[in-house]
Amino acid sequence: TTAWSTGWYVVDSTTPINSSRVTVTGDVHLILCDGKTLTAEKGINVEGTNKLTIYAQSTGNTMGALTATAAKMKPASAAAMVEPAAILR
Repeated sequence: TTAWSTGWYVVDSTTPINSSRVTVTGDVHLILCDGKTLTAEKGINVEGTNKLTIYAQSTGNTMGALTATAAKMKPASAAAMVEPAAILR
């Protein structure tokens, strides 16, 4: 499991997270450096009062990117649906 807890995280190299879904706990801040991409193959889970704030080092053609992908699924609890794929640029 990949877990991000309260704090600041910097994506300063192109980074794939392929093994598991990222789980956010607390107040997480993610900075995407210019020209770098974070790919979360199994998505990012932010539930309840937890927060994920994403920042770009700059704007324009060189700004960093986040790609998070997840399959559409229906949880047993029927609490929420997970929607497929989001690409933030």
